[in-house]
Amino acid sequence: MATNQPVAITLIVKALYWLIRIYLHQEMLLNLFLSTTAHILAEKATIVSWGGVVKYFQNGTGPPMGSGHYSSELQGKAAFVKNIEIFDSNDGSIDLANIAMPEVNRNDCYNVTALVDSRKYGLNDGYLFYFGGPGGCLN
Repeated sequence: MATNQPVAITLIVKALYWLIRIYLHQEMLLNLFLSTTAHILAEKATIVSWGGVVKYFQNGTGPPMGSGHYSSELQGKAAFVKNIEIFDSNDGSIDLANIAMPEVNRNDCYNVTALVDSRKYGLNDGYLFYFGGPGGCLN
């Protein structure tokens, strides 16, 4: 079932903690890392990634991913993540053009577009990508 529910995930980095919040219908705390326990994250991230997984029994049929439409069907059909931003230590937005690498391990079932700057196409959705597929694959 396809839904059009906006979700915003915010990571707030402060001297004492990292706070990850998610907004669906109401704000909800997703995770809180104290800087003393998340010292690995305290300096910088070297990799940022988004991903999705579908699971099914070994001899089963793979379920749909996202809205059940391939990424090539784009806006109005395919699932998407938009307004992606990564900030440097000075709160400056990093230009993501040409640095993101899509990866899919079952192109016969699911796919993903490259990261696109929607402003090049007259949209105000920031960097975005589309993903999904109808499933139906056998293991």
